[in-house]
Amino acid sequence: MELYNAASVLVDRAAITPTMSSSFDATMGASKCNDGVMITKTSTSETLCHTSATDSNPWLEMAYSCNIQLSSVKVYNRQACCGERILKFKLESYVKGNVFATYKFADAGATALNVYTVDMKGGAHAHV
Repeated sequence: MELYNAASVLVDRAAITPTMSSSFDATMGASKCNDGVMITKTSTSETLCHTSATDSNPWLEMAYSCNIQLSSVKVYNRQACCGERILKFKLESYVKGNVFATYKFADAGATALNVYTVDMKGGAHAHV
């Protein structure tokens, strides 16, 4: 996942704190969602973040404490397999702990995209 500020510049990864509801195993934690490594058809499972298969309400949060609003968020999908698992999700932006905007991707019959780009209306946190 990548966050872009109001000037459409990629937010420094060091300024972002990723957290997840659970982890599939120790090698697939939230930090993998913010390490800059893109998942390709030849990637191994150690290059991606993944919630537990038994998590009934999985989520990922990318928070940064800057006073700059977000202009967009890019969510990169798996390409090696299982891309359809991200067909139904929502992205929320928060300002001062309150939901600022919600974007829903709920077309479970569609083909999975490699990259989902969301134009934000501002916000300091992205929650998927």
